[in-house]
This record gives sequence, structure tokens and C-alpha cells, in this order.
Amino acid sequence: MFHPDERFATALEAAVTAAEATTRAEIVVVAAPRSGRYDDLAWAVGAVTALGAYLLMFFSPITFDAMWIPLDLALVGGLTGWLVARSPGILRGLASAERRRAQVNTAAAAAFTDERVAETPDRVGVLVYVSALEGELRVIADSGARALLTDADLGGLPRRVDSEAEVFTLLSALGDRLSARLPQDASAEVNALPNRLRVRG
Repeated sequence: MFHPDERFATALEAAVTAAEATTRAEIVVVAAPRSGRYDDLAWAVGAVTALGAYLLMFFSPITFDAMWIPLDLALVGGLTGWLVARSPGILRGLASAERRRAQVNTAAAAAFTDERVAETPDRVGVLVYVSALEGELRVIADSGARALLTDADLGGLPRRVDSEAEVFTLLSALGDRLSARLPQDASAEVNALPNRLRVRG
């Protein structure tokens, strides 16, 4: 699992600049720590843990003070839920693949609009959306770029990502495909969209 820190942002900006060097497409990279909330899963684990603690107390040969049992169970369940909610690896394992995909799809579509990827003069913006917790990546091309790209150009790109190296590999591959379909045009506006990493959440 990668972390979009300052070092990653600097290296990624250089990678985007390199990928755009031979294409008139504009690549926008958006990274998010997570694409959705999974609090329900965290607190479900907390509730199950509290139930397990209750059963342990009930069948234990040790006598527990009944006055403190509700507080003990609340602390056990609350602390467990709090810890799970802050453990991306555990949440990824708890969430179904279908739910993770749906969360990333929704968040990527929102990022495409919010980050104004469609505001290039020739509609050649391309969003690369990376979500760390879900370990997934989406590439969304605006209409001008989409008209010149084949299904294989975009469909052949990976949708799973677990490391920074995989993000850079994808950017290189995307740059090659964009260069082939949308080569650099001297008349096109240069760098209509900033190359810096945008971080959401």
C-alpha cells in the first residue's frame, strides 16, 4: 500500500511531465487515502468483539463485578472499532471486492468533475485516479481523447495498484499510448492543467 506523501508527489509530477512530453493530452493524477467510508465494518468488528468478551466473562470461572461489565464491554467494542477504522489493511480485507470497486468508480467520477479534467480546449484531459486503501486505479479520458483512443488502449491498463512503482509504470505505459494516438501538436495549448499531484480526502 502506497502513501501519497511529498516525496511521492514530487516524483509523480516529474513522471507526468515526462509522459506528456510527446502528447497533447493532459494527464491529471489524483490520489486518495480511501475512496469510501467503511465505518460500518469497523464497528461491526467492535460489536462482535464485545459479544465475544461477554461470552468469555459469562462462561469464565472468574467472577466479574456485574456493575462494571457494561463499561468493560463498551470499552472493548469501542477500542476495537476505533483501531479497525484506522487500519487500512484490515478494512480492505473486510470490504467486498464489489463494494471497493463501486466506491472507487464513484470517487473517480467525482474527481474527474471536481478537478476540472474536462476543461482543456480540445477535451483531451485524462484522469488517473489512485485509491490507496482499496488498492485500485481508474483512468478516465475526456471525450476528445476518448474519441482517438481504442478500447484496448484504456482497457489494457491495470486497475489494481499496491505500490508507488506500479503507479509510475502505468503512467509510462499511458504516456506511450497517448503519444501514439494524440501526438504532440505545436498549436495545442501547453500544460493546460497543472502536473502536480492532487490529493483528496
